[in-house]
Amino acid sequence: MKTENSANKNVIVTNSTDKTVTCAAIEFKPGENQFQYSEIGFFKLAQLKHHPKLNYQIFVLKPGEKMLEPRAKSAKKVEAK
Repeated sequence: MKTENSANKNVIVTNSTDKTVTCAAIEFKPGENQFQYSEIGFFKLAQLKHHPKLNYQIFVLKPGEKMLEPRAKSAKKVEAK
């Protein structure tokens, strides 16, 4: 069975509202929010899949393409209280 390496993937989560949306313990600002796949992971993507205002796309990078910097500025993790 072939498994893909998450080290060469980026994820763009799009918030279609004009307000910040919190899902999977992450705040998403309006518009595109970019992440490395390793920052989001499978379980958080599963939660995002069912959110009515959020959509995501996973991009597999080709050799030579630049990886995103860790923790995109456009979104932040929500700290547990």
